[in-house]
Amino acid sequence: MSTGTGKIYVSDWGVVFSVLVGTDLTSSVLHKLKVIKPDGRSATWNCTVATPATAGYLTYTSVLGDLDVTGTYKLNAYVTFATGVFTGETAVFRVYKLGE
Repeated sequence: MSTGTGKIYVSDWGVVFSVLVGTDLTSSVLHKLKVIKPDGRSATWNCTVATPATAGYLTYTSVLGDLDVTGTYKLNAYVTFATGVFTGETAVFRVYKLGE
């Protein structure tokens, strides 16, 4: 993830998430990040395959409303290939309230 401040704050947008999936994504047909927010709500973020696809990275840039709750978020890469579906390991990140 990259931010200008090093921390992610509630209501930030434009935060770039770069997730290493660990496999060649050249033949992937669908790629998403499945997110569980601190309040238990879930979201699905449509992401893109970073170039080169052989490196195995997905990228997503947050939009207004994605990071609307403070606390610990959990996310999993979810990639579909013609031969099956791959769910990546759970990654966590924290969203801070202003002043923290």
